[in-house]
Amino acid sequence: MQNNKHKKIKLPVHVKIKNTGILFEALTRQITRDILNKKNTSEAIKIIKKYFKENTELRKELNLYKYILETKFKNEVKASNYLDIILDFRKNINNLKLKKEKYNIIKEIKETYTIDEFFSWRIKEYPIYASIYKLFEYRNLDLNNKTVINSLLNEKFNAINFMLTNLPNKKYTPTKIDKLYNKQNNDIKKLSYKIIIEKFNNKYGSVLTEKQKELVKQYINNLSNTKSLQKYTISIIPNIIKNIKELKEKIDDKIIIIKLSELINQINKIKKINIIEDKHIVGLLKTYELIDEINKHVSACNKEKNSVEVL
Repeated sequence: MQNNKHKKIKLPVHVKIKNTGILFEALTRQITRDILNKKNTSEAIKIIKKYFKENTELRKELNLYKYILETKFKNEVKASNYLDIILDFRKNINNLKLKKEKYNIIKEIKETYTIDEFFSWRIKEYPIYASIYKLFEYRNLDLNNKTVINSLLNEKFNAINFMLTNLPNKKYTPTKIDKLYNKQNNDIKKLSYKIIIEKFNNKYGSVLTEKQKELVKQYINNLSNTKSLQKYTISIIPNIIKNIKELKEKIDDKIIIIKLSELINQINKIKKINIIEDKHIVGLLKTYELIDEINKHVSACNKEKNSVEVL
């Protein structure tokens, strides 16, 4: 009896790579990185679709992370009661299945990416991710132990404080992008939108055209909504084809004209596709780039022609 009384309790230690919320956000960031690096495919997309599809234990746990991260209260009692409900729902997750899914997804990520690079981004809300992780891990511990109770309460207070609506003591002027972000309600939109903004504005703003940026944004935003992505893609095709036809009228090179006609045929085929894949998005990104380059070439030729005529 005495041995049990003095038995040392191992409290949950946060392990970033095992944190479902951080894993998912890291994958969405990786998708952005892959697309902006013009990779034909993003393995991160496949991993998300494979491990975070409906009815997986990872998806169920991710939803619980999101419920805490995305919900605000003005009343501490309501926040506390809400958190208790979330923790009760967490008990319904099959821990053996979850452990197996985590093992497999981590194994696949390690085989696909360099872990240091995969997590080479600042996790702004790391403390709350860690607290949620620990709260979920307390299921394995003896809640009659005083040390466990104190630690559990500490993590609960962290989560409750996070959910309490911030007082208006911090001045903040939302940008146009932030206003758009606040209107979104899609799972991946909320986790990836700011990543896209960061990448575009800080690193890729001068590389991609506005139309390319919009296309990538729509692709990431609608990763889990194939119908919406298809609808958007189909909506931009007529304008792309119109731009290509206008270019054909400005060009004398017969070979380029033939190639542009073939390109129109290929783009028209996308309208008949039920599921838009990353290869289609990459193709449209390249088409935008081609249109831009040809326009620059035509403009340069016209300037040169005008200069010769003046002389």
